[in-house]
Amino acid sequence: MLEAKKNTGNALPFLLLAVLLLAGGGFNYRRNLQAEPPRPYHSYGDAELAQLIEAYEGDVSERGSSMAPATTGKHGSGGPLLQDKVDAFEAAQRRGNAHRGEMSELAGQEGILRELLEEKLKRSESPVSMHIRRLTAI
Repeated sequence: MLEAKKNTGNALPFLLLAVLLLAGGGFNYRRNLQAEPPRPYHSYGDAELAQLIEAYEGDVSERGSSMAPATTGKHGSGGPLLQDKVDAFEAAQRRGNAHRGEMSELAGQEGILRELLEEKLKRSESPVSMHIRRLTAI
């Protein structure tokens, strides 16, 4: 009788440690799950995602190679007319605004492409490693 009671006393710390580890792991898992960024392309199928990636890669590479840097016009010191200088300045300003607009649109498409590639990478991760990462990341 005394032997059975003595063994029960030794198991209590291990049982308490197991309960604490389970509770801590569950809390950590939930915290990491809530901290993950939203995945806007999660609902797309694999084939649709591949088509989107291909389309955006083609568009970004086409726009990136065709984008010539904005050039400034000649700044001639000749021409006494103030209106000519104002017209040249306005033309340069229009070219600069158009170039900035094109570059901004290209940056937006590159951002979407980056999100699509991240979604593809997350889909390639095995479910077991995803759960282990959520459970153990601090």
